[in-house]
Amino acid sequence: MPLSQENRMQMAIHVYKSKQIQYQSKAAGVFGVPRSTLQDWLKGMKSRSETRANCHELTAHEEVLIKHLLDADKRGLSIRPEFLRGMAQILLRERTQDPTTTIGVNWAYNFVKRHPALRTRYNRRITYQRAKQENLMVIKQWFETMHEAIQEHGIHED
Repeated sequence: MPLSQENRMQMAIHVYKSKQIQYQSKAAGVFGVPRSTLQDWLKGMKSRSETRANCHELTAHEEVLIKHLLDADKRGLSIRPEFLRGMAQILLRERTQDPTTTIGVNWAYNFVKRHPALRTRYNRRITYQRAKQENLMVIKQWFETMHEAIQEHGIHED
């Protein structure tokens, strides 16, 4: 079974640091890894698997954003991606104490994609018949009819 690139990189680092091979380029060639990546790892740069992606700058605040979005949805308010990005921008600048820090253009899209609880919904136009039934007098009459039926038939609340 062939070794992964990370394992080959670790072996190249080991043989170079133990002076079994004197040149970085030769160690990279022997183990089949990119020389520039080997140099980066020797300088202390972490591998991609050990670092978080740039879009996760607000990981600690994501729960707050999710709660706010779901609360707004319960109230019938839809938050546009631009507004979500603006809220995240404020949180990031507060967290980093750097007024020049910015969030990427696609951050809101990726944020929603990362959290299944936040799925996009499209508002539909209300039909004429449904809008007509939202008349306060019609609703009040329906509740009065229900109340009369409950009284007439002696229906208990339970």
